[in-house]
Amino acid sequence: MPNKILLAALLAIAGTGCTTEHVVTSPDGKTEHLISCVDEMFCEQKAADICDGSYKVMKNIDHIEEGRMKLLVKCEAGGTHFVEE
Repeated sequence: MPNKILLAALLAIAGTGCTTEHVVTSPDGKTEHLISCVDEMFCEQKAADICDGSYKVMKNIDHIEEGRMKLLVKCEAGGTHFVEE
C-alpha cells in the first residue's frame, strides 16, 4: 500500500513538472491559457490552479506531439465546464 501512494506522488510530481502554460489572446480579445501536458489530468490541474478552480475548456487537442496534449482554457466564475466542439 505505501508503495502505491509513493508511486502516485512521484507520478504527480513528474507530470506537473512537464506541464507548461502560455497566455494567449482569443479572437474576441479575451485572455485564455494554452496548457501543454502529458496527461489530461495534469492539464486540468494546471487550469484549476491558474483559474482558482473555475475555468471553461475551449478546446482539447489530444496527443499533438510525442504523447503530449494541449488544453485551451478560459478562466471564469461559476464552475468548470466544457465547450461542445
